Amino acid sequence: MASGKIRVINSATGLAAGAGSQQNSRASVDTAASLGDTFKLYNNDGTPYTSAGTSKLSVGIDGILEGTTDSAISLNISIGVYKPGYFDAFAAGEDPSALSIGYASTGFLSATDVLPEELSLDFNVAPDSSFEWYVSVFSTMNFEQADDEHIFGNVDLGHTISINFESPENTYFASASGLFPGSVAMAPVPLPPSFLMLGLGLASLVGISRRRS
Repeated sequence: MASGKIRVINSATGLAAGAGSQQNSRASVDTAASLGDTFKLYNNDGTPYTSAGTSKLSVGIDGILEGTTDSAISLNISIGVYKPGYFDAFAAGEDPSALSIGYASTGFLSATDVLPEELSLDFNVAPDSSFEWYVSVFSTMNFEQADDEHIFGNVDLGHTISINFESPENTYFASASGLFPGSVAMAPVPLPPSFLMLGLGLASLVGISRRRS
């Protein structure tokens, strides 16, 4: 197994807009983070791997998701696995759906609670020797403020989103991003600007709540 932890190098708090001290106000805050990579699998003898079974690609989240009773917070994570060429098709504005190997998603909704346990999404795939994958995390906070009421919501997933890949037995793999310990060096694969990770962590802050790293 190899794992890569998404590290915050530019938080998304600048995208937040909150309901402050105004009366009878409403606000909605959306934030997102994403990560894409290319994997190439090899047999131990160095020949390209040919799929003969399934592998597991998973996402784990263990962070803060809290707010007042008037701040509805939702969180969604998704994984897509594709044949080579997905990123190129996306960058060219073409429909990449024909390249899809599989897709899975899950979500969480709570008005007042911290995540009770790690939110995880396991995805079994049967990739060939080379495949591309894309993970996205999206949160929404909706606020309705009554007279003289101060509300807040806080979604903080900085440094807590992990990606894990279990490669088949008797194989090794190369990672284009280099984020995965145990993978061999691989020539970088250019990704379109929308996939460059200037904000790998996801953090949103509204109102008076603040978490210091």
